[in-house]
Amino acid sequence: MTTTERAAQKLKEDLIRRFLDGGIGFRVISSGQDASHSDLSLKVDKESPDDMVVESHGIRLLLDPESAAALDQYELDYKDDTGDFFVLSCRD
Repeated sequence: MTTTERAAQKLKEDLIRRFLDGGIGFRVISSGQDASHSDLSLKVDKESPDDMVVESHGIRLLLDPESAAALDQYELDYKDDTGDFFVLSCRD
């Protein structure tokens, strides 16, 4: 069995909507006090009552209170020009 690109896109959209409706998002974890010098990790997780939830461009980011405070002035980006990785940039 195969799918058309259109069917695959619709299934992806449905899957994303089900995750968002179910309180699922990407947990952003920053290890360190200074976001510019910390390790960043992302994992799929369920929203907790004390989380700060950021919805942007159709996805949901989940941050615990400590990470939310540390990352308040930062923006998550993805770089693939010198390798595949996520980066944090300070918003001015």
